[in-house]
Amino acid sequence: MKKQRNIILYIGTSIDGYSANDDGTLEWLESTEVEGDSGYNSLLERIYTVVMGKGTYDVIRGFDMNYPYSDYKNYVFSKSVKCILF
Repeated sequence: MKKQRNIILYIGTSIDGYSANDDGTLEWLESTEVEGDSGYNSLLERIYTVVMGKGTYDVIRGFDMNYPYSDYKNYVFSKSVKCILF
């Protein structure tokens, strides 16, 4: 029998429930000071698949770094693109 996996939801969101500014940027997240990584690295050790919207994907790809989820199966949801292959 195939082993079932748990679903883990991780959302970077502000206290008022938004994940981006009105203009779609994540500046508030980048300027928030937190000690350590808030458990993010231990989360990454427990997951196999990353699901995100195309807006989030575009923001991450715009960072000056390699794509951080290349070792995972990725699903990017979009209204404007029929298929994104990794």
